[in-house]
Amino acid sequence: MKRLIIVLLTIVLLTGCASPQFRVIDGMVIQGPEQFYNDIIEGLDLLKDNAPKYYTMVIENIRKVYLDEKGDYNGVVSDYSYYLPDNDYESFIEHAHLKAYLIAVTLVHEAVHIDRLKRGVDTGNRDTEEWFAIETEKAVASLINAPDEVLKWTDTKYASKYWEEESL
Repeated sequence: MKRLIIVLLTIVLLTGCASPQFRVIDGMVIQGPEQFYNDIIEGLDLLKDNAPKYYTMVIENIRKVYLDEKGDYNGVVSDYSYYLPDNDYESFIEHAHLKAYLIAVTLVHEAVHIDRLKRGVDTGNRDTEEWFAIETEKAVASLINAPDEVLKWTDTKYASKYWEEESL
């Protein structure tokens, strides 16, 4: 029994789940304040109800979703976690009527990257990989009946080449 407790505690510590601000939904860890958790669930619910194939893609590929309150990196890391920086999340909050839709398409975007990495089809070319992710965002935005503002946002994302400005 003692060994089991030690093993479980080690797993919790190694997976980053020791924080009191985490919950698990269908096997995916969501880590951050209560409102962040609720917002992620709202985005996931949009997917589950309107685009179940993409809900499954998100749940099966993103191991953890973090609210990164100190960082500025928006994307996935090698352990298949997704870091959403506080400033990007604040932008979602500012657009309250769009928030769930923005979260849903963002989760799908990151799940596409992870799925392609896991399947070994990632080209290593950022232009190409962002194109795949953004095209999937556009399809999902339509499936979840996103407002026109979200559809326009997804339509213009690729042209912005935002990834060229990001530091890794």
